[in-house]
Amino acid sequence: MIDSKTIAQELQHARQARIEAEAEYCDIEEMLWHMHHPHPAAQRVAYTFDGFGRQFANWSN
Repeated sequence: MIDSKTIAQELQHARQARIEAEAEYCDIEEMLWHMHHPHPAAQRVAYTFDGFGRQFANWSN
């Protein structure tokens, strides 16, 4: 005999799993977009910590 309550619960679990998978996919798409479109200021900050301009600071020596 088919238990309609059990089938309804399984269907609800499947829907919830699909919604969670779609949310994870969106997060991955956003992460990939940020990887391919870096913020220009992030590169400037990296240069300040990398010692950019150090050779110009000692020009008088």
